[in-house]
Amino acid sequence: QEDLLLQGDATVVATTRKIRLTNLDSSGTPLIDRVGRVLCSSPIHLWGTDPSRLLSFETSFTFTITHYPTPAAGIAFFIAPPDTTPGVSGGLMGLFNSTSAAQDPSRNRIVFVEFDTYVNGAWDPNYHHIGINVNQIRSSADTPWETISGAVVNVTISYDSESKKLSVSSFYPCYPCTHQGPYTVSLDVDLSEVRLPEWVRIGISGTNGANRANYEILSWSFKSTLKSNAVNEDKENMRIAQYV
Repeated sequence: QEDLLLQGDATVVATTRKIRLTNLDSSGTPLIDRVGRVLCSSPIHLWGTDPSRLLSFETSFTFTITHYPTPAAGIAFFIAPPDTTPGVSGGLMGLFNSTSAAQDPSRNRIVFVEFDTYVNGAWDPNYHHIGINVNQIRSSADTPWETISGAVVNVTISYDSESKKLSVSSFYPCYPCTHQGPYTVSLDVDLSEVRLPEWVRIGISGTNGANRANYEILSWSFKSTLKSNAVNEDKENMRIAQYV
């Protein structure tokens, strides 16, 4: 837990050691219009003094989304400046302060992968999806995603600094599952050219708008290598949280 920075509603549940992202009422029902985020407490070195020294990384996490009874907004893994704070609840995923800002890439410095469980007609495709987003709420790449309420979701997100490719793979480890996956999506993106600063924070955000869902993070790990032309490479391997 010492490696974690909790924002908004996010809390570590003492009895299960899972991270719950949005608060519940006294009856155990998720509240509406809530945001919770968990971040790595230490900033991550995304690129060196020479922007060609760019981070390669892999992060894996498991989570559950339980609908009450219909899906709410969803959950997102994000990369943002170190001073990032929670944004608006609901369709903006807790990542933007206004709808106008969310739709204007020139006003933002964020890359995120969303597991979107509510269709917002202004910017979403007409299906639940996993999307890769660069500086805006509209996904640059996406794939349809079947949501299973209460089921554990396994996710791996990787970035290769040589190929400049961000890749996402997700599946349900339950068996048998009608929609087990895997679900995959990727995007060619140079993280040194999307206005992210040299040092960033990584995190996971969950949010409810008018609908209700319970979001729990079961585990999260991160490893990275800051590559350069030099013989030596800066390597960092960190288990941010392991609760199961």
